[in-house]
Amino acid sequence: MTGDLDALLAERHAPAGIVAAVAARVAQRRPAPVSAPPPFVAAIAATLTLPPHLPAWLRLAAASLDSCGWRRNPTYGDAAFLERYAYAELVGPGGDVPFAEAAFGLLALAPHTHYPQHAHPAVESYVVLLGTAEWQAGDAPWATQTPGALVHHPAGVAHAMRTGAEPLLAAWLWTGDLTAPARLVASS
Repeated sequence: MTGDLDALLAERHAPAGIVAAVAARVAQRRPAPVSAPPPFVAAIAATLTLPPHLPAWLRLAAASLDSCGWRRNPTYGDAAFLERYAYAELVGPGGDVPFAEAAFGLLALAPHTHYPQHAHPAVESYVVLLGTAEWQAGDAPWATQTPGALVHHPAGVAHAMRTGAEPLLAAWLWTGDLTAPARLVASS
């Protein structure tokens, strides 16, 4: 099953070999002490149990929650949401390991958090590491995703997530246009 997840990611992201290149760079990362993670991320780190079929490089990334440089997207303005959301870029143009061809990191959402519809020109895949959450893309209905699931969003497709009683931890991979940040999509 581990190879299957790598193969699915590789199928969805160009150029060929990008997933292997990102995985190799995750292994090169040397976590440095950073300021304390947001409280909900610290709680995730304290109770983290990963799905057994994850590739080693995803396990390695998830094991570094306490040493990630957690950030918030500066284009988002809702202070209440920003307290319940954080991401870390481990590999990529702004990551701990510089890489121009892709970006890879972790997303954390606190329990009972709605990450509103947002879009970006990068192709994106998530692998759910912890927490059952609902995901929605475009006009499709909400779909429940559990740990180990792969969720894919083509470039420019608006998508959203919402958590229930559990927090969410997901690994993300961006390819294509890495220059433009995600922007919230106005609700109609």
